[in-house]
Amino acid sequence: MAAFGRRNKSSSASTPAGLDTDLAASHEASGVKLEHAERLRANRLRSTVARVNILTVLENAAPQCLDAAELYRTLDLQSAHIAPATIYRALNDLWGAGLLVRNWSDHGRAHYAIKPDKQSPPVDTLECHCGKRLVLIEDRTLREHLRSFASEAGFDTDKEPAFTISIACPGCRKSRMDAW
Repeated sequence: MAAFGRRNKSSSASTPAGLDTDLAASHEASGVKLEHAERLRANRLRSTVARVNILTVLENAAPQCLDAAELYRTLDLQSAHIAPATIYRALNDLWGAGLLVRNWSDHGRAHYAIKPDKQSPPVDTLECHCGKRLVLIEDRTLREHLRSFASEAGFDTDKEPAFTISIACPGCRKSRMDAW
């Protein structure tokens, strides 16, 4: 008879790359990427089906950012029945661990995209006004030019790890034209 609160855990050697057993079963069925599970583990988060599925959907949607409702619809179409509350919780956990970038749209909605690995240097971004697009700029010469321009203008570039340039995407321009 097992004591209360104890689980009979199987050994991590029986699951691929030490994944949780629920995720290991899901991995074989839905083709979930192991790198997401490893990235979660490196950031001290348990690799759950919801977290890995959210990372996979966001990776496939790049460079577009998705909000929680769009994530729910996409996951529902993929037959991943994850409750909206679980999606919000997982997004908050992933953002808190530094795995996601959160952009706020003009309408107050949070849109999410996958943040580059922590090992890579800070990346400058082009961000849409509506928050639905985030493009990473990885050009080193452009970064140095932006830093020198900002320091000449009197900005303290030592405290900011990266630049974010806000610009209107074609979707923003179309919605603004329709409003006129």
